[in-house]
Amino acid sequence: MNAKAAVSFLPVPGQVAGGRGGIALGDIAASLREVCAAAVDDAGVLGFAEAAAFAGDVEELARAVEFLQVVAAGAVDRTRTQAAAADACDRSTPGPEGDGYRRTTDFLRDRLRISTAEAHRRLCLAGELLPRVGLTGQPIPAVHEELAAAFAGGEVPSRSATIITQALDRVRLLTDPATVARMEEALTTVAAVH
Repeated sequence: MNAKAAVSFLPVPGQVAGGRGGIALGDIAASLREVCAAAVDDAGVLGFAEAAAFAGDVEELARAVEFLQVVAAGAVDRTRTQAAAADACDRSTPGPEGDGYRRTTDFLRDRLRISTAEAHRRLCLAGELLPRVGLTGQPIPAVHEELAAAFAGGEVPSRSATIITQALDRVRLLTDPATVARMEEALTTVAAVH
């Protein structure tokens, strides 16, 4: 696989999660490693237009990966919380094996070899930009739906999404919900364009 075809092999949405019905993430990672092995040589012969297109494709891929990183962090946090709750409710039978970590940020830091700050950032984005489940199991939309849609669609990178969610959290207590919604819309539009 050459570098110019870096993102053309990606599956359609719904085929990735755990490998259900499609390509497993491990297969995608292996394919990307192949692309990386040839990328320097392949990119060395590209003209300007091809190089610019390649850079754009790589950025799109990076934004998809950033979104998946947030989804994965949210999934780890959710399952750790559920396991801890199940274990606390039923001490008489063997519960889920503990992972030895008090906080999900520490688990992610060590498991993914990322900083504590990066683990915390991903978990915060998951809490703000991913759909949630209510106490009775009903689906609850993301806290910031417009930003969430732009982030999931690759229009807004995760760093910009972090800055926007932090800004919205700061003003949430200082103004009315309509103003916060307008601010979210404006900041999301600016982040998507710039």
